[in-house]
Amino acid sequence: MIKKLGKSKIAVCILCLTMLLGTASLAMAEVAPAGNAATSSILAPQAIHYFVTATTYIRSGPGSSYSKVTTVYAGDIVWFNPELPNYNNGWTPVYMGSYEGYIQDSYLQEF
Repeated sequence: MIKKLGKSKIAVCILCLTMLLGTASLAMAEVAPAGNAATSSILAPQAIHYFVTATTYIRSGPGSSYSKVTTVYAGDIVWFNPELPNYNNGWTPVYMGSYEGYIQDSYLQEF
């Protein structure tokens, strides 16, 4: 009797784990838009990051007249910040850690 009860508990545990893991993997699966599987990258955009090519500043706005937020150094990595407006005026919205603002394009090299 005890052996039967132990086997049934194991079977229930395996069934529950299978259902749980199957549901989790379905929830994390990326689904491509109907009709074109090649556009699935739209669902998970790649983050754009840049090397800083020389010492400069992250500024609070897109221009040298804006205040300095922090200093960045050659070799630092900054990330494109899609939450800030991109004015396409030679200044790129970026963030580095908790700092965010704009860096002049001439100091950035995309990789």
